[in-house]
Amino acid sequence: MADIADDVTLRAVTFAISRPYLLNDEEADHLLDLALHGALSLPTARIQFEPFLNVENDQSVRARELRARGESLPAYNITGASEPVRATILAQKERFKVEHDHGRWETLLQQWTEEAPRLHLEVKDAQPSADGVWRLPVTQAAIIQLLIEPWMSKAEHIEWFGLVPKERFCNVTDLGASQAGFVVGASSRPIWAEQRIDCSDVALPIGHLEHLFDQQTHNGSVRLFARALVDQKIRETPVIEIRRYTGTGFRAAVTEQFGLPYLFGSGQLSEQSDTGPEMNLGADCANFLVYALRRNGLRVPWSDPKQLRAHLSLVHSAIGPGTAPIIEGDLERGLIVHLGSHVAAVMEDRAPTGVLDANDLLAHQLKGTPEFLTLGELLRQRNRTTFDLLQVPNTAAAPTILFGGDIMLGRSLAAKISSGVDPFASIRDLLQSATLAAANLECTIGAPV
Repeated sequence: MADIADDVTLRAVTFAISRPYLLNDEEADHLLDLALHGALSLPTARIQFEPFLNVENDQSVRARELRARGESLPAYNITGASEPVRATILAQKERFKVEHDHGRWETLLQQWTEEAPRLHLEVKDAQPSADGVWRLPVTQAAIIQLLIEPWMSKAEHIEWFGLVPKERFCNVTDLGASQAGFVVGASSRPIWAEQRIDCSDVALPIGHLEHLFDQQTHNGSVRLFARALVDQKIRETPVIEIRRYTGTGFRAAVTEQFGLPYLFGSGQLSEQSDTGPEMNLGADCANFLVYALRRNGLRVPWSDPKQLRAHLSLVHSAIGPGTAPIIEGDLERGLIVHLGSHVAAVMEDRAPTGVLDANDLLAHQLKGTPEFLTLGELLRQRNRTTFDLLQVPNTAAAPTILFGGDIMLGRSLAAKISSGVDPFASIRDLLQSATLAAANLECTIGAPV
């Protein structure tokens, strides 16, 4: 598996379960379980699953032996899949593409769905962002809830799992070691590893995830799912992503990326409407900052450090520490140190304040997860004494128009609003920053009776 994961030329892996060589269906089911989890651990993998296809005219030695004895060839039947396999398939069904007998597959999924209550996760008294990510300030306490539909069902034997990057850096391009030597030995694709979380309750305090977030800053990204026994059936929740951040504006968008791996060539990634680091898998040094710019409404294309300059305003050229003044609002808007082939964001103006000196704190990403370091440390690492200082262009004066789709505030959301939950909390900054915001209200509004 290590050789497969590191082979940049690999385009596909095909496997089939040879039931005639196995003792029973339980062994076949176990192999399928292993294969599914192996494929699902690669977040960029496209998984074509054909559970109803059998090899025609099997001429293997074992098949000929069985025919000679007058025995029929055994075949694994997916309809008899074990509870763990069913739970995995139902929770991750959107990642599987089934072409052969697709109608039969949909019928089977519906049958399995109706066999047991459905599970999902949400952060209590919070709402996900438009991209489905739950974003929380690092200072905010939170509870992740395991919810069951219908609500009267009770979960037993609950297990929680985090999905964390197995590799700290990857090379997702076609460039070899001779062309991109600083990522020599890097995996060719990101891989998730499961980590068991010490909790067996329906409510998971976010403190139980502390070891999964970045240990330097306590910010960053964690993926999470739960597995439970409900009505004697094993079921899993779909995976959710929680991101914690510090500060506001540009700096908040920088810190929410901590803990994700360095992906050289991250701008080349795409999955449906998501591209680059917006797939939430990681970034390289320039796109680490481009992601933060795009989170703040600037449609900067994915780029490298040289290309990024064209979208920034030059403030100072070839200066040393202690030269450039820092005024209020610079850091929230975005202040960037440019070293030619590398870039970093200014995060904190330490004493003496008002000037960018060697003790001020930066954030960057290079050959690993993002990190904080001082300007002096960065210059020493890069063997530099000077740098260019660039600023994110001021777009405050440009009018912005924001449109939203159908908004329905009734049903389960009405009860949350009554308890004090703000349904627009996760996008309030975006709404307030717009010159004009409009959306379609799909419900009536009235006083409680």
